[in-house]
Amino acid sequence: SNGELRARVLYGFAQALRADADRLAELLTREQGKTIHEAHIEIAGSAKMTEYYAGLARLVYGRSAVLGDEVTGVVLREPVGVVAVITPWNWPLTLLVRSLVPALAAGNATVVKPASITPAITVEALALLAAQPGLPDGVLTCVLGAGATVGEVLVGHDGVDMIAFTGETATGIRVMKRAADGLRKVALELGGKAPNVVFADANIDKALAGAENAIFTTCGQICTAGSRLIVEDSIHDELVTASTRPRSWDRSRRRPSGTRCSSTSLAARRRRRSSQEAPPSRATSTTRATSSRRRSSRTSPRARPCSATRSSDRC
Repeated sequence: SNGELRARVLYGFAQALRADADRLAELLTREQGKTIHEAHIEIAGSAKMTEYYAGLARLVYGRSAVLGDEVTGVVLREPVGVVAVITPWNWPLTLLVRSLVPALAAGNATVVKPASITPAITVEALALLAAQPGLPDGVLTCVLGAGATVGEVLVGHDGVDMIAFTGETATGIRVMKRAADGLRKVALELGGKAPNVVFADANIDKALAGAENAIFTTCGQICTAGSRLIVEDSIHDELVTASTRPRSWDRSRRRPSGTRCSSTSLAARRRRRSSQEAPPSRATSTTRATSSRRRSSRTSPRARPCSATRSSDRC
């Protein structure tokens, strides 16, 4: 296919996401557990990202250079081939679009393996894409199953030329090892931890509001979560005191439904998270939030833990 056709298909997909946003948001909330507000943000962002890559589909340029008398070097950009796209469960639509759409924009065929926790939202989005006029047969495939079985087969398959994986670091290491056997290209976006750093000249109230939003977005189930708070010594006591005061929540802007934060995705995930918790160190923390099953007496009132497993539960 040519770039113009690919762009037209992807622009149509973006429009379909926007037109079906209410239904997709409800499905995403029911399946993944995030608030309906966050679900709408994810869908809108996915549509916008799709449009960005749709525009790039028309701009796949090569290069040329004069290497000598009557000698010209030419670089042509061609599709890699078949790209396996393996997506996580926390932002299943955004992270699907981020890997799938540029692969299609460049002219590749794709095989999508969504997380076992969020197959429905992925399949519904792919159905909207597959319905776009002009999408060639065979360039969009979806397989469902556990990463330990289906995922392992996919990343080691001889018919796969590149793997785009988003997930935890340990799995990414296994993906890279399997890909190395066939010299397959890899694009890995792995888990991380991000600190919030507050200096002495900061506005304490704004810093705390930002830290709260950073850690409780998607109930903290996000690789960019502000999971640590590093504070300059001179304002440490002031910030700790301020963090224990009840604060108003701007529901009109961030949580129209009144839900303070989303529920965790599965009870199994909650048990796994609890098993990873370590006792607080005096050198690194003053207050902490834990699962309700292990709630500490030192937990800050404004850092309320999330322990719900249904989208209707609130914390």
